[in-house]
Amino acid sequence: MRVNGAVYDLDQAPKLDRYKKHTVEVVVDRLVIRHHSPDQELHGDGTDPDRARLADSVETALKLGNSTITVATVPTDPDQAPEEFVFSELFACPNCGFSVGEIEPRNFSFNSPQGACPACTGLGAVQEFDPELVIPNRDLTLAEGAVQPWVRASQSASGYYGSILEALAKEYGFSVKKPVRSLTAEQLDLILYGNGGRTLKVNFQGHDGRSRSHTITFEGVIPNLKRRFAETSSDYIREEIGRYMTQRPCPTCGGAPLKPEALGVLIDGRSIVDVTRMAVTESLAWARALDGRGDGAVQGPTVLSERERLIARQVLKEIRERLGFLVDVGLDYLTLDRAANTLSGGEAQRIRLATQIGSSLMGVLYILDEPSIGLHQRDNARLIKTLERLRDIGNTLIVVEHDEDTMRAADWIIDVGPGAGEHGGRIVAEGPLPAIAANKDSLTGDYLSGRKAIPVPDRRRAGNGKALTITARASTTSRT
Repeated sequence: MRVNGAVYDLDQAPKLDRYKKHTVEVVVDRLVIRHHSPDQELHGDGTDPDRARLADSVETALKLGNSTITVATVPTDPDQAPEEFVFSELFACPNCGFSVGEIEPRNFSFNSPQGACPACTGLGAVQEFDPELVIPNRDLTLAEGAVQPWVRASQSASGYYGSILEALAKEYGFSVKKPVRSLTAEQLDLILYGNGGRTLKVNFQGHDGRSRSHTITFEGVIPNLKRRFAETSSDYIREEIGRYMTQRPCPTCGGAPLKPEALGVLIDGRSIVDVTRMAVTESLAWARALDGRGDGAVQGPTVLSERERLIARQVLKEIRERLGFLVDVGLDYLTLDRAANTLSGGEAQRIRLATQIGSSLMGVLYILDEPSIGLHQRDNARLIKTLERLRDIGNTLIVVEHDEDTMRAADWIIDVGPGAGEHGGRIVAEGPLPAIAANKDSLTGDYLSGRKAIPVPDRRRAGNGKALTITARASTTSRT
């Protein structure tokens, strides 16, 4: 056995002080690693006897040590300190004891309590009171109503909250009649966040016109708003106070909406959030590079080992296919963490379309309303190919569209003429493309056949000298 770092025989164990902490360990085995030559003796089954003994000793040590063992080396140089390595079967650090549960898919979902950041509940952002919204005009004085929420609450700058600010100014030596911009950072911080709980004597005039005074604990404008927002049950008050809040990245997860345990799981040095922040084309290339495969063919060196590739084979296949569907519908420029409310109508439809392709349903009627909206003309062919693929597996697609390429690819065209929409309209023409093009009553047919065209102007209009400048900046965290 080993007691406090010293090794003893079991029958020579030292007497321990009961009032002190001791480290008592069982020495299970001492093993000298020998290098076997081909002519040395092996077991009958061809296995190395040292390897078998080592496996038995490790199994025994793990059982005695509650799934934790220590392996110590014995240096050949007596002056050299031995090295020790701690190993554990548990999902825990053997040194500090930090542990995580068994890793499951829900650990990587911000929609699951097991994966969501506890501070922002998986939103990646928190609502905080913004000093710039609380005091929007720094050129105003406190007496003129610079503290916007308190003016709205009191209906004036000289009400109850105004009396508090006057008392605060008198106590700490600044004036409520000077612009807020002239106050020092310490004085502004005092107004916004309070004086640390110290009391303040406030003089104010009652409804009967008599002067009164009382002592309060000044909490600060922003803590006051936080408390009122948390305590009220009135939707009106919450809406009024909420106008002074702004959305910021969660300080706990830094905008990544997952727990630290999930963010600590890395593949090729990247967490799941790192991958979702890539464009679809980048993440698809990364997924293909993991096992060196693209479209089923080996293309280059692999990131994963042979064993890891065997484990991840089906998962990587699904990832490549789903990302490939997004590329097929022309959404290769999106990032996977894009917020749904930032997508155009056409982009949202094409995402749902990519989902339907992945489900491989048959016998379904799909109705799409202008799916080419927001799509560059050069990507039309990919979208049309995707629609044809969905048709070919046994589905029916009705597409409301004005795009010429889509009409030329359609099996049947229905031209709804003048008065369409709320006035009902009428069917001017229907049939395959040649029939529509030959129908002289169809305005659509006129343009498809070339009887009518919109000419390119010979002269372009002169510019007005104004220009739109687009400046790139780091995008805020969002999710689809």
